[in-house]
Amino acid sequence: MRIHCNDEQLEVPEDCSLVSIIQRFNEQEGALAVAVNQTIIPTSRWQLQTLEEGDVVDIFTLVAGG
Repeated sequence: MRIHCNDEQLEVPEDCSLVSIIQRFNEQEGALAVAVNQTIIPTSRWQLQTLEEGDVVDIFTLVAGG
């Protein structure tokens, strides 16, 4: 199936979980925020969240600043 992650189109298996996409795209250490179809997904749900055809995943690295 096809999804979009950080503006990149991906072909992923039907049983793809959100956590597998996060691991694929997260190359930096630090806090993350993740949204699926513009809805923030709590860290506690990452392992349980499955993806569907056409989903849009956005992964953000949180940076402290002011």
